[in-house]
Amino acid sequence: MHSSTVTIAVRQTSKLAFVLDEAELDERFKRSTGPGGQHRNKSDCCVVLTHRATGITVTVDSRSQADNRREARVEMARRLKQLWDSGLSAAAASDKRRQVGTGQRGDKVRTYSAQHGIVTDHRTGRKAPLEAVQAGRLDLLR
Repeated sequence: MHSSTVTIAVRQTSKLAFVLDEAELDERFKRSTGPGGQHRNKSDCCVVLTHRATGITVTVDSRSQADNRREARVEMARRLKQLWDSGLSAAAASDKRRQVGTGQRGDKVRTYSAQHGIVTDHRTGRKAPLEAVQAGRLDLLR
């Protein structure tokens, strides 16, 4: 007789999408320093973008304020998406650990005994014929 243990985790695909909300951003302008001439040193073209909820700050400093505003938002979206994705990954890993358990025999939910033609559900204590369960009659185990 051969016996083995199988663990199964049912993973859900996330239908949530990351969206950068402009209302959560604080934008400031300041003067730049360094090479770039008088325009760079006398105009407020440096953009400082802060996400209020996380405190993440992005500073973009080149000659054009319009380019800096666009680049700051792209970089902020990249950083927040990375944070968002890591949170989803942690939640998925936690869910998998919860579903799989330790993988030891004590975690068993059902035993399928082909030799005896019986399926036993260890949570409810009910038994059902193997052929009926394989035909989709899981209600016999509830």
